[in-house]
Amino acid sequence: MSDDGQIIDALVGSAIELGIDPDRTSALLYDVLDVEALVTLVNEDDESQTNAHLQISFNIWGIHFLVTSREVIATQLS
Repeated sequence: MSDDGQIIDALVGSAIELGIDPDRTSALLYDVLDVEALVTLVNEDDESQTNAHLQISFNIWGIHFLVTSREVIATQLS
C-alpha cells in the first residue's frame, strides 16, 4: 500500500463490508490514526527485509484492524 488513499480505501472498504458506514459514526479516522505515519511505516517495511513482519493494529468503528505492508485485515468486535 503505497499512499494514504490506498490505506484509507482499504480501511473504509473493510468497514463497509462488515456493515459499518464510517460516515455515520462519531469517530473520525484522522482523530484516531495518523494515516501518513501508517503509510510510512508499512512502506518502509515493504522495502526492508529487516522489518518483514511489521504489523500495526488498532480499533475504530467497532472494528479491530490489523495492517501490514501487504494487507488490511478487519474483524468486527463483539
